[in-house]
Amino acid sequence: MPDCTTCPHLHRIERLEKRADDNESTHGKIYDRLRMIENVSARTDEKLAGIVTTLARVEKMISDQAEKPARRWDIVITALISSAVTAVVTIVAANIFK
Repeated sequence: MPDCTTCPHLHRIERLEKRADDNESTHGKIYDRLRMIENVSARTDEKLAGIVTTLARVEKMISDQAEKPARRWDIVITALISSAVTAVVTIVAANIFK
């Protein structure tokens, strides 16, 4: 086996090994950050789904509130027509039974 202590490339090899160790550490940190980002993304998706559901309910409530005046107006018109028809029938009946 050759003697590695006298190798002219020993310094370069040691430097490369240190860089490989540093890269391994850096990669571990990157993977940890990716896992954290995935977790945050999953929680964000859950919150967004809740917001969308709430927004749909609010839109329905607003739509229902916007329709109320139209329904009330329909009731008023129905009451006026009923009153007019009743008045006409009463006048006709009063003239017939006079």
